[in-house]
Amino acid sequence: MSPRGHGGELDELRPRSPGCGGALEQQIVAKKRAEDEVRTLSDHDPLTGVASPRRFGDRLSVALIHAQRYKQRLAIFQLGLDNFGVIEDKHGRQIADDLLKSVAVALESTLRQTDTIARMERDEFTIPAPRHQARGRHRKWLADKLRLALRSPFGIGGHDLVVTASMGVALFPRTGPTRRACSRARTWP
Repeated sequence: MSPRGHGGELDELRPRSPGCGGALEQQIVAKKRAEDEVRTLSDHDPLTGVASPRRFGDRLSVALIHAQRYKQRLAIFQLGLDNFGVIEDKHGRQIADDLLKSVAVALESTLRQTDTIARMERDEFTIPAPRHQARGRHRKWLADKLRLALRSPFGIGGHDLVVTASMGVALFPRTGPTRRACSRARTWP
């Protein structure tokens, strides 16, 4: 006897044939996979795999709250590839996309596993630096480390592509208490 008696609500929800339960499970699993994929796509840049602007914004908000609470500094590095449009025009979209992927890997390799790097625009990457890296000498050290990651030519599609980058740093609290102020300001390290 079911908890509600014969013909109760639970009996109505049970599959009537052996095939229904499997189909329902498959639908639930497919829906869960689709939700996971949407979450992954919203958290990661689909081309490079680094953090998306949305995920970066979330991480930056938490970092700003932490910095305010503990009266610490926060630095946000913005790195834009110089003459990227020329490379794309000369070699095509696929080579340019492959270059962006390689640049993302090179930049990620300079950071700790817990650090975040995000691709904000076509050829612009942003990296928040925690409190100890927000100090002057540490900012310079990290900036040099990021530049060094781009020093060697990238071998892509039979071409050795040399990349340079312009870099700026926004400093909290110097640039203000908001996420927008920190992500828009550019101060050289």
